[in-house]
Amino acid sequence: MTEHTSAYGTLDWQLLIRPSSDFVMATRTVVVRPGPMNPQATRGGTQYLQLWRTAGRTDTPPKHRLPGATRH
Repeated sequence: MTEHTSAYGTLDWQLLIRPSSDFVMATRTVVVRPGPMNPQATRGGTQYLQLWRTAGRTDTPPKHRLPGATRH
């Protein structure tokens, strides 16, 4: 997905998906055109990267409440 922002310029959001399980392994944002908030960024460089090693489901609630979360 390509995103145009006034602060960070034009960014290309990318997903890396494991084909055998449809697991999202990483999200990455590549700079297409820098903006005023990231003028040092190079075209084609990575602005943001997040990796996941595992994911799963659980029936156990989290130990700590999430901010703003309510139970019904």
